[in-house]
Amino acid sequence: MRISIREHRPRPLALLALLATGALLALAGCGGSDDESADGAGATSTDDGGAEVIATSELSKTEWLAEADAICAAANEQLGQVAQEKHGDQKPEGAEFEAFVVEEFAPNFRSQAEQIRELGAPAGDEEQIDAILTKLERGADQIEDDPALADDASADLLIAEAGTEMQAYGATVCGA
Repeated sequence: MRISIREHRPRPLALLALLATGALLALAGCGGSDDESADGAGATSTDDGGAEVIATSELSKTEWLAEADAICAAANEQLGQVAQEKHGDQKPEGAEFEAFVVEEFAPNFRSQAEQIRELGAPAGDEEQIDAILTKLERGADQIEDDPALADDASADLLIAEAGTEMQAYGATVCGA
């Protein structure tokens, strides 16, 4: 299914809203310590080959989804406020749109991904969550490299794919 930012939400700046919510986690660096956070959730660890993998969280899947959705909701709200401040009720066009995608949208998704990675993943779901977050990170790179893709209804966006996968996993805000 192709997702158009203009079709996803029928309110002003629909593209920006889709990009904010559709990607669920935006994606930023994988983080990178073997340490666990103060709440007992892990960030990342390394496997025997030295590759970073998402750590196992002490959160249940239900708790994890609530935390991830809260991260996405806060990030989406922040992106919406920035869009409103910079562009009001008008969707930016041309260079302004591309600048917004590169300067605000992609970094917002990276931040979501980074924060969600810090949660770790529910036991047994580490590979699935890591794959979704990695796809979102690659999606942020994809639209940063070619911002016009974010406004192309026929584009295969990795961010949209990751959002669909998060929804299938059970998220209600991330990927919506």
